[in-house]
Amino acid sequence: MSALSSLRSGGKDGGGTNKAKQDFSGGSGPYKAQYWPGSAGSLPEHTIYAPKTPPAGGKMPLLVWANGACGSNGAGFSNFLTEIASWGVLVVANGNPKGAWGATTPNYAGSLMGGTEGDKTRASLLTEALDWAEKGAAGGKFGTIDMARVGAAGQSCGGVEAYSASVFEKRVKVIGIYNTGVIDPGRRHYLKEIKQPIGYFYGGEKDFSAKYIMQDFKDIPATLPAIMSSLQVGHMGTYFEPHGGKFGVISVAFWKWQLQGDQASKALFFNKSSTLYKDGWSIDMSHWRE
Repeated sequence: MSALSSLRSGGKDGGGTNKAKQDFSGGSGPYKAQYWPGSAGSLPEHTIYAPKTPPAGGKMPLLVWANGACGSNGAGFSNFLTEIASWGVLVVANGNPKGAWGATTPNYAGSLMGGTEGDKTRASLLTEALDWAEKGAAGGKFGTIDMARVGAAGQSCGGVEAYSASVFEKRVKVIGIYNTGVIDPGRRHYLKEIKQPIGYFYGGEKDFSAKYIMQDFKDIPATLPAIMSSLQVGHMGTYFEPHGGKFGVISVAFWKWQLQGDQASKALFFNKSSTLYKDGWSIDMSHWRE
């Protein structure tokens, strides 16, 4: 099977771009969400995902996100990121959206990573999103952010950006690494500098990032809390299915646990009879340290 065919078809548990379908339902959580161009909130190089009506009487956690291929389309992972936002998380993605919320994108599967050739994002955009949030997030226009509950994450090349932006960044409390690892041998020593808990998620043996993630899992400090989860869906995961598919389900559980302290979500990872395992996820909790 060619690399392109693998990206399209995924693996035995589905995934790939063949199942891509734009979803404007607002997510399955209790707070229907959508995205806005960052320019609506004084953040011109980003896309903001937030509940249409923010949770009353409290602050939301923040997740800053870097796209696969370091792509500059902040709406490229909209199904997946809207799903996370619908559970009361404010998400800021690198890059402007290449289409308005609710507008159908022609050849959606072919434009998932977004941006034009050479139009790539950079890790510093994640730091800019943190600065924006710390300075008041446009006066709370999209809800109030709790800077004590901040995550940084990204897929493929975007995961490398998340690593880079987080390794010496005290404001990031949790890291999410999706379908990637530290590929450059000259940068692997930075793994020993990471202080935050990490969630690793990848697409099983057909995901070309598998060997890097597994090596990272071994090379991070022995005392660092980390989990590693795989589903046989290939490198493109299920991000582009409605609600982000099974990657959406496990990611909601992870971020609810890590950023909202939800104990029922935590239990899903430790109970091998939970819905996550029934979905086909293989979850290695051996590196988790309380």
